[in-house]
Order: sequence, then C-alpha cells, then structure tokens
Amino acid sequence: MGYFGINDKGHVTVRAGGPDSPELDMLDLIEKVRALGLELPVLVRFSDILHDRIQRINRSFAEARDKFNYTSDYAGLYPIKVNQDRKVVEEIIEYGRPFHMGLEAGSKPELAIALAYLHGGSGVVVCNGYKDEPYVRLALLAMGMGLPVYLVLDRPGELDTVLRVADALKVRPNLGFRVKLDAAGAGPWSESAGGFSKFGLTAGEILDVVGALKRRGMLDCVKLIHAHQGSQITALRAMEESVREAARYFVELRAMGCAVERVDMGGGLGVDYGGERNGEDDSVDYSLSQYAETFVSVMAEACEEADLPHPILHTESGRALTAHHAVLVVDVLDADVPRDAPSLPEFQHEKEAEDADDADEMAPETASLMALVDEVDEHNAADIWHEALALKGAFQRAFLAGRVGVRDRADAEKHLWRIAARVRDVAPQSLFAAESEEEENTVSDYVVDRYLANFSMFQSLPDAWAVGQRFPILPLQRLGERPSRLTAINDLTCDSDGCINQFIVKDGPKPALPLHPLNGGEPYRLGIFLVGAYQEILGDLHNLFGDTHVAHVGLGDNGEWSYQQVLPGQTTRQVLTQVSYDPHHLMNRALALTHKGDHNLGALFAKSFGEALDDYTYLTPEIS
Repeated sequence: MGYFGINDKGHVTVRAGGPDSPELDMLDLIEKVRALGLELPVLVRFSDILHDRIQRINRSFAEARDKFNYTSDYAGLYPIKVNQDRKVVEEIIEYGRPFHMGLEAGSKPELAIALAYLHGGSGVVVCNGYKDEPYVRLALLAMGMGLPVYLVLDRPGELDTVLRVADALKVRPNLGFRVKLDAAGAGPWSESAGGFSKFGLTAGEILDVVGALKRRGMLDCVKLIHAHQGSQITALRAMEESVREAARYFVELRAMGCAVERVDMGGGLGVDYGGERNGEDDSVDYSLSQYAETFVSVMAEACEEADLPHPILHTESGRALTAHHAVLVVDVLDADVPRDAPSLPEFQHEKEAEDADDADEMAPETASLMALVDEVDEHNAADIWHEALALKGAFQRAFLAGRVGVRDRADAEKHLWRIAARVRDVAPQSLFAAESEEEENTVSDYVVDRYLANFSMFQSLPDAWAVGQRFPILPLQRLGERPSRLTAINDLTCDSDGCINQFIVKDGPKPALPLHPLNGGEPYRLGIFLVGAYQEILGDLHNLFGDTHVAHVGLGDNGEWSYQQVLPGQTTRQVLTQVSYDPHHLMNRALALTHKGDHNLGALFAKSFGEALDDYTYLTPEIS
C-alpha cells in the first residue's frame, strides 16, 4: 500500500500518509520511543495511516459512484469490535466526519461508545448483535432524541422486544433486517456466510416479520437491510454473488412496501497480508477499486431494472481500515542454533580422524547414518532423508532395548543433524516442497534456528495462534545484507504453541523466515506488521504477560514524529490485580519469608520483590 519501504541504511521506513508523504526511519523512531523510557516490545500506531485508509476507501467509492452514475451516497461504518481503543475510535470519527462515517455496535458497551461520540455528527449508528431490553431501550431513546440510530433485527424474536419498548416510549423505530444469504463466502471466515450462519433472518422469517409490521402499519419503519459474509473475503466472485443476493432482497422488500433506503454489506473487505493478490487466505484477488465498483455496479443495475431509487450504501470495513496502522516491534533476545552451525565448536571435529577412530565402536545404525552424510546430492536428497529417518527409528528401538547407550545416541543425533544440513545446502527446495509436507517439516526442524523474541504470541498475535493467521515480519535493520539463517520465532511463554513457524515470504508461505545471524550484543529488532485489527482486544494473559507499551504517533507540521499518545504497558502489579491477586497481600506473604534466612539477603529479597511488582511483564534485554 506504499506505507513501508527500505532506505540506504538498510532500515525499514514508513510513509504514514501514503507514498507522497515524508519518509521516516522506523529504527530512529524506536530509539526515540526507548528514550521516553519504554523498552520493547512496543506497539506503534500511525495516525496518518488511519487517515489515509479512510481517504482511500472513500475515494474508491466516490470514483465507483461516478463511473456507474450512482445517485445516492456511500458512508462507511466502523465496527467498534475490530479495535475498541479510545484513541483509534476518536481518530476514525475525526477523520471520517467529512465522509459521513458512522459506527457499528454489537453490544451494550459498544453502543455506549457509539452514542457518546456520534451526537452532533453526520454519521449513523447501526446496532447489530443479540439484544436485550436495556440495549433496545437505549437505542430507541437515542432515536427519540433525533440520533440516526438503526436497530437491525438479527433474530425474529427481537421484534417483540423492539415493538413493546417502542410503544412504551412512544418512539417510532428505525429498523433493519439482517438477511441470511445463501451465497458462499470465501476465506478463513467463510463460515460466517450461508443459510446456516449465526445471525440473520431467513426468507420465511423475513416474510413473518414484514407481515407483523404491516398489520401495525409500520412498514415505513424498515429502512435498512444488512448482510455480512465474513471477515477477510478473499475472492471478488464471492463478494459479487453476495451483493447480487442482497440487491434482490432490497428490490423484494421495496415491492412489499418497506421503505428501505440503506444497504449495509457489512465487513469482508480483505487485507492482502501476503502481498500476492492471489485469493488465498493470506491475500485477496481484488483491489480496493474493484471491491467498490462491484458493490456500486451491482446495486445500480438492480435498481435500474426495478425502477427504484438508489439506496445509500454502507460497508463495515474495519479490518481494511485499521490493520495497516499498527506495527509490533520486538527484540530478538537469543538464538537456538542447529548443531551444524559454524559458531558451535563442539561439532567442528576433524571428520576423517573421528570416522577412523570411532568406526569400529559405532552401532551399525550410527555407522549407516555417518555414511549417508556424503551421499546426499540434489537428485537423491529426498530418498536419503527418508533412509535417515528410518535409521533414526531403528536407533530409537535399539536405545529402548538397551543395545546402545547415550554416547551412541549423541553420535547418531550428530550425524542426523549433518544429513539435514547437507539436504538444506544441496537441495533447499526439499525443505518446502508442497508434495512432501510431512518430510519438509522434519527437515526444517533440524536446520531452522529458533529465535527467541521478547513478546507473547497469545497477548499480541492471538490470530497467529488461534487460526494460523500469517503476518508480515521483517527486521528493522540490516536489510542491505543477505539473510543467511532460516528461522522460526519463539515467544516468551511456557507453551509449545508460542512459536511462529509459518511465514509470508517470496513464492508463498514457508515454515521458516530468512533472517540475519545475531551479532553479539548488537540489538536485532523485528517489526510485525498489519496487526491493527482484532489483535489487541483478542489478546489474553497467558503466563501473565500483559499489554505492551503503545506509542501513537503522527506527522508533525515539520515532517517529524509527533507523539500523540504514549501508554506504558502493564506492570506485574497491574496484571496480578487483574486476576484478583492483592499485590500488598502477596508482598506481606513474601516478607514473611525474610525471617527465615540471612538478614542481608532477606532485605535484598524484599527490595527485589517490590521492584518486580512494578516492572514491565516482559524481559529486559542485556543489549544496549
């Protein structure tokens, strides 16, 4: 999207206002953030990217409306659930006001946000999700005071509640129907679509609700239809089919006498995480302009055929609006390097002398493994690896039977590492060959470095763990050097799931990311991009790693960084309080231990315990 690049220093840069805005160095920004007392990890939010995303989406719809002579308006809706952070919501409202941007609420807390921030503005509030009487009452009272609020019926039973409360308040409601579309979705959340989706009214249920409203003389209250085919729609074809079906509902409801004047196609505008525009789960097969043109052209065609006025169009493109604006920056603290690495001298023996001395004493399985090392070439790599794995299995059985010992096992492991390294060097494609997924993971397990990064996957990248979402990851420095290590990234948690081992790289997803070797005490910082949608609010406290520091920055008038908001991350004290511990009580219990040992150590223990309570939950790296 033109936001990030690389400068002559090999550093990642950002043009937060788009390709024509000033280019600023991300590494310089991180050093300035650290100078404020915030160590990594830090979530960096760029206000100007939010502004640019709003402008791009609205520009695309304006151009589409002009192209297809669409006579009504487009007004985006921000679904608050995507990122509820106050600063994010406030900036979206501010930047979106010239475009009549509204808000979508799916719960009572989100409705409270929407009502508090939209009064006096030109946007609308669309109320989705399951609703109880207090939710409905609050929305209807807002309608009664003149706010443009729309209650979308997600279930037939909600109508009774709405009518009962509306009668009591003497408020004529603005109603919408969420329709269940049969059109198939596309992408990782395609199950949100179809006739068995969680929300929405079937055709029969719509007829029942329309009949009930007609008997009360309230068809004029039906002003909006809403459809949602899932987040991250990857294929334009699925979007087009969904809009065509929604357009038919619009035409049919108008024919029944409903005063529908708005069509909300919900979320779905995808983010091209992989950058390949191929329609896979990490990508999309369409541009922003194509998305807008599809929605506008299909609605225009349906209206012209039925001789109906064009309705106001809405989308709830929260992911496409917010994903780009946030980058998580983390330190690499250490590396677990495979045993073939030159930096580990214990595996740099003189191979010929070793072979001659040890051959007579080796277990036959070990000798066979040793012999395979020099046989690997680009033509037989897969066969050799299969044979090596078979020998490994035979050796395991011999070890369990007591025929070989630990020293024999160490020798066998060493030769297996060497074979894997040889496969990597002469036939690297065997690491990632799609036709042999089982063996590719086994080879890469032996040759991939494990970089320990200072973050919690569960707190900061929950979608990477829960649904296998791949995010772009890039070092912020040394990009003028060719990376020489294949890596997976481990987080800090004591959980084997806390590992990123699927990456977006050239030619498609791979189980390893090329990175540079660590240089002693020199910092090595990674940026994890496109994390502005859903990740913060879905993050959890696994191992009690809390919220990270946040730096919300924008471009000042002088073209330099302006810190609009700096939020310190959670301390140990705050996290413990969140899970119902009283830090004072814990401190008193810890102080009781000081009476049992050396007085000086006890005093130092008490001091360190108190400092730990006020410390950042993440690690403090031993690098400058």
